[in-house]
Amino acid sequence: RKYSMRKFILLSVALFIAAYAFGQKTSNEKAINSNPFKKYWFFQVQGGTSLTYNERNKGADLGDIMAPHAAISFGRHLSPIVGLRLQFSGWESRCNGYRYWINETKKYKRNYLQGSFDCMVNFSNVFIRYTHDKTINVYVLGGLTYIRVFEGKDIDMYHFNCFGVRGGLQLDYRLNSAFSINLEATSNFIIEDGHYGGNGGPPNDRNLNIMAGLTIRL
Repeated sequence: RKYSMRKFILLSVALFIAAYAFGQKTSNEKAINSNPFKKYWFFQVQGGTSLTYNERNKGADLGDIMAPHAAISFGRHLSPIVGLRLQFSGWESRCNGYRYWINETKKYKRNYLQGSFDCMVNFSNVFIRYTHDKTINVYVLGGLTYIRVFEGKDIDMYHFNCFGVRGGLQLDYRLNSAFSINLEATSNFIIEDGHYGGNGGPPNDRNLNIMAGLTIRL
């Protein structure tokens, strides 16, 4: 009788565990089916400021290295976690330039255009179950960039091209099914020296872009 009772208890526990596991599976499937992910295109318009860092700007005031920056982007979300984005941006960078032949330091600005290709990883969906109407999404950005720098008339500097790598974060706040507002901070590390203030010193110039904008889901 003791053996039969023990067998009954073990069988009951096994059935309970199986029923619980089946219920969890069904619940998860319902959650997934009620929030199916669909690939979609998106368009972004952003504006803000760019801060330039190089060997010429050490000790410069914040106002001396801040310049306007704008960007337009077009991309596609391929899964709840991964998306790709092509961005065109630029405007102006501000620097301090040392002209050794007259022993003078002069403030100047350079205009440039920038094309970037980014991978976007939705950190929110990595740790929290995906839902199509999630209000806040945090993206980790990483990619490559190409920059075309134009001639600097106020300091007689030539135009040139350079490449770099970039990384950043974007906070996206969903307004409705079509629109979101976003806040983004992205840093660009230029492989060649000279983009933001002439040659010399450390080989990698860099800048920090801080922008806010609108995302349109297509």
